[in-house]
Amino acid sequence: MRWLAYTVGTALVAGALAYLWWSNPGSVELRLGERVVLHAPLALHLLVAFGAGAGLVLVGAVMRESRRAVAEWRRRRRARKEARVQALVREAREALWAGAADRARSLLLRAWKARPSREAALLLAEACLQTDSAGEVRRLFEQAETGIAEDPDVLWALARVCEQVGDRVGAITALERIRARHPRATPVLLRLRNLYIEAGRWEEAASVHAAYAAARTQTPFDRELLAGIRYESAMRIPGREARLSALEEIVSAYPGFVPAAVSFGDELAQAGRTTDASRVWEQALRNSPRLVLAERLASVAGDAKARERLRTLVRKLRANRLDENAVRWFQARLHLEDGNDDAAEKELEGVAPEARSTPYYLTAGDVQRKRQQNAEAARLYREAATLAPLYRCTGCGRAANGWVAFCSSCRRWDSYRAVLDFVRETPA
Repeated sequence: MRWLAYTVGTALVAGALAYLWWSNPGSVELRLGERVVLHAPLALHLLVAFGAGAGLVLVGAVMRESRRAVAEWRRRRRARKEARVQALVREAREALWAGAADRARSLLLRAWKARPSREAALLLAEACLQTDSAGEVRRLFEQAETGIAEDPDVLWALARVCEQVGDRVGAITALERIRARHPRATPVLLRLRNLYIEAGRWEEAASVHAAYAAARTQTPFDRELLAGIRYESAMRIPGREARLSALEEIVSAYPGFVPAAVSFGDELAQAGRTTDASRVWEQALRNSPRLVLAERLASVAGDAKARERLRTLVRKLRANRLDENAVRWFQARLHLEDGNDDAAEKELEGVAPEARSTPYYLTAGDVQRKRQQNAEAARLYREAATLAPLYRCTGCGRAANGWVAFCSSCRRWDSYRAVLDFVRETPA
């Protein structure tokens, strides 16, 4: 039917032109410009006009069909490319599950080169982490387009990659970008807080931990950790008065947090306010019977009266597991400082044999040295040298010769205990 219509239409046009030619045999003047004049029969002019119009229609149709053909070719090409990429990603995923991380990495790099995608990015991060080539995937991620580079899962993987290559700043930056979009995501807050702590960025760690604690039910561990972070931040404040003010706030908010009480008293003592320092340490000792606090009090007990007051305070300490051996040894130290060797020796005799550790032998050696029993004192000092250091972390067992507020090994505050402390705790 279409061809019949074309034939009839063409015949009608040809008939119309023939009629016009027959009825208008003379030339007709057609001006295209001032000097361009065409002379031809009317029918010829119309034939040329119709031909030009048909030609333009034909050109337009050809261009339209060409565009459609090119678009279809591009679509098919993209589809073939996408199919190849998907096949590479599927094969890489199977290789990862099969333990062939190197092959998976090679396949994913090919897929990424063909078309970067979120799925390929996540699998590539895992493959590179398993093959110790995290630096490579990190560079690829940083060069990726915005849609992939800002995806939370990709940023999370990037943070893992940065941590593996030792780039803590890069890991923090990636996690901060996730937090900007998801401020209450607790896994991000937890990981970011730990990285801030490792980097010593205590103010930021305190802010993130507060947000983390607010997003869930707060536990005693959360309170202790926040106290520790605030403490570290306060200790880095320049200017003693500002530092004292920050430490006082922490002591008031967390009365059982020993490091804050110890450092607050230290700062007061260095400022010449020994009476205020003693008051802080005494209150803390009543709340938390700890040797480090008693040692601080002994350091500012300048006369026999002050030491007797300290002995009385130690005798009145209340705790469920107060170690009598530690109390006797500490009393012996105070008697020795008063010059009362006999009272010191009597207290030391009351220390059970199994509790006679390094501090016991050191004090016993001091007693013998004051009595001019140098050989016996040397024997006791040698005995002390063969035993454990004075302090040990209850979290990781790390040893130290003095009290430490923060264990850099297990990253805990107030975990160091004296080997002969008022409250006995078994080290890990």
